Amino acid sequence: MQISKFAGMAAGLVLLAACGQGGPGAPSGGGSDGSSRPAITEGEMKAKAQAMLAALGAPATPEVKAIYAGEFEAAGAEPDWSATLLADYALFSRPGLDEINAIPSPRDVRAQGMYVEAGSLTITVRAGECTYGEGGEAYPFSATVLFEGVAYEGCARSAANAPTASRSWSNALSQYLPAIDACLARVQAKPGRVTIAYPGEEGQTSVRLLESDGGRSECSVAADGTTVISVEPLSDRNTVAGERDPLFTRAPSPPPQGACLTSEDVAGSNGATIGYLTRKTC
Repeated sequence: MQISKFAGMAAGLVLLAACGQGGPGAPSGGGSDGSSRPAITEGEMKAKAQAMLAALGAPATPEVKAIYAGEFEAAGAEPDWSATLLADYALFSRPGLDEINAIPSPRDVRAQGMYVEAGSLTITVRAGECTYGEGGEAYPFSATVLFEGVAYEGCARSAANAPTASRSWSNALSQYLPAIDACLARVQAKPGRVTIAYPGEEGQTSVRLLESDGGRSECSVAADGTTVISVEPLSDRNTVAGERDPLFTRAPSPPPQGACLTSEDVAGSNGATIGYLTRKTC
């Protein structure tokens, strides 16, 4: 596996962040994601959802409805998030925060797109070319996930047309590597391994660690990427979405071994192995 600063964001169906204020995929509105945005009332949230539905126009023809059949998965950036939409299940995830899952309503397909409500989530998908990021790769849909008044916007494609590689925190491994090295230096029971890394508030980075004796901790690194602010122990029940998917071991320590584990080398920019990504296979 070759990593780079702009590692690919892949998922079954990738909903990649579209351009907006605060960068690609930046949410707008108030919510409970740790930001200082003001809270939004229930009435305001309903008004936003109704506006999203109204923007999709009149009821769709059978031909248009066929475009929005099947499974959809989504992912965005700044902040990182992902979503999955099946006929009977919807999931919304953000690193470091609780997953939101619910049973979706029947899809309301209109002339200009699809509208779904799933508990506290409102999701729309609209056909039309959408480009993402540095490479300007084109996707056939745009989409919005509305949660607690915050609109997460991006680009989308159906699961049937998506690449098979799974999206995970490790896609940004090169970005997190300085913080990972700083945190691994604090491990007591070596070798330490990284279960997940993700962006925190005010440019900080959070790195979750697994020590060889089974102990777990969360390491917070300052915006400079190398200064450790704190290392706090974690309880067994304190987990976040995407943790250990995969597990990262920094070279020269060997990856963990097991009948249900598979590991791949991670190569740095010079081609040398810098570590290993380990995933469960059964």
